[in-house]
Amino acid sequence: MKNEYRINLRMNPNKPKQKEIIDFFNERKNDDSFSRNEFIIEAILGRIHGESSNALLDDIREVIRDEIKNISVFVSNEDNKNDTADIPELTEEQLAQNEADVLDVLDMF
Repeated sequence: MKNEYRINLRMNPNKPKQKEIIDFFNERKNDDSFSRNEFIIEAILGRIHGESSNALLDDIREVIRDEIKNISVFVSNEDNKNDTADIPELTEEQLAQNEADVLDVLDMF
């Protein structure tokens, strides 16, 4: 007797969410590197451990935010290359607001 725990999973192709899963698995039917069993195990464990479906998106946002913090932007004014008197210095509050605005844009993704 094998030491296995088996679960049978039945899906109805007339239900959109289940049809999406059926299609997903059918597209990978001939992919030897893809394991339905491992995929389902990872999905269940992710749910058990409270991983959100947006975890990857959150990771991407964090990386982009970290990178944006280190970016300096220089705008060239071709007409007045040597005239910097017209460019006002931003206050700390304005700089913080600009950074917040840029990061807020990322939330749209």
